[in-house]
Amino acid sequence: MIKAIVFDWHGVLDFTTFEDLVVLIAKESNKSKDEIKQIFRKIKNPLIRGEGDISLLWNEINNILELSEDQLQLIQEYILKIEKNQELFDFLEKLNRKYKFAILSDCSREKAERIKSTIDLNLFSPVIFSCDVGKTKSEDDFFEEFTQQFGVEISEILYVDDTEKHIEKTKALGFQVYHFTDNQLFINYINSLI
Repeated sequence: MIKAIVFDWHGVLDFTTFEDLVVLIAKESNKSKDEIKQIFRKIKNPLIRGEGDISLLWNEINNILELSEDQLQLIQEYILKIEKNQELFDFLEKLNRKYKFAILSDCSREKAERIKSTIDLNLFSPVIFSCDVGKTKSEDDFFEEFTQQFGVEISEILYVDDTEKHIEKTKALGFQVYHFTDNQLFINYINSLI
């Protein structure tokens, strides 16, 4: 039985995704998506662990890709942009007495601060971004520490993410999982459990 639902931020509660960022940068730079992902592998984990400043990302992108100021600004705006999934938030509001909700997501400090300052997150407790704890979703103890403080057995938590590798990881740790692709499919799934 599910007692709690834990959400990733990007691609679930917010429509912005890492994959869309990669596509945007590839388009602006005439590099392949694989080349862009390789650049991010060097700088992404320290950034989402909260160990670095987002200016490192801009400098690295600019040094490697030699983008114009307009191109760089377009990418900067996308990285910090929030496209709240209002339909999902509205659905969760109706369910908030049925389940506990939490957020567990990889996020740079700058984006996390923007989310916390512009979005009402009162439905979710706790809200844990990787930059706040110095760990990422690629590390098992990120999830294990969360479950210890959350107070719900892992097997009673539904973890919702749009990224297959995070779904596989949390399933291996004992979470129930849902690979998010669409609001209506998710809403139908939850309604089938009630």
